[in-house]
Amino acid sequence: MTVVGAVMGLGLVEAGQWSVSGGGDKRRVPRRQAETYRLYPATMRTFLWSFLAFFLGLVAGWSVSIGGYLAATTWFGVFDRDGGGAMGAIFILGPALGLLFGTVAATVTALRLSRRQTSAPAPPAA
Repeated sequence: MTVVGAVMGLGLVEAGQWSVSGGGDKRRVPRRQAETYRLYPATMRTFLWSFLAFFLGLVAGWSVSIGGYLAATTWFGVFDRDGGGAMGAIFILGPALGLLFGTVAATVTALRLSRRQTSAPAPPAA
């Protein structure tokens, strides 16, 4: 990969601009290739919001697992003498539901934020 390819991958070279390839010859960056690798400023914001949504979903899923265990044992009058049910709810069901809730929350957040960012910003006037 040439330096031009790396720079285009970061979205630093606009379509139609002249760039120098590794051999020293000048060439124009194809519009399709420049638009494919465009990195919009909102990409990092989408990633951070998705990460936050995943973390909050993880905590919510774990809390639902523990709350469900407490509600079930209270409602049905179960006495867990050795604590095996509580350990199963906290260490097995908790992480599983946390990953499920977190993945769903991050996916929904990323999809909603990407719908807002479908229109590309107008190029600056020359």
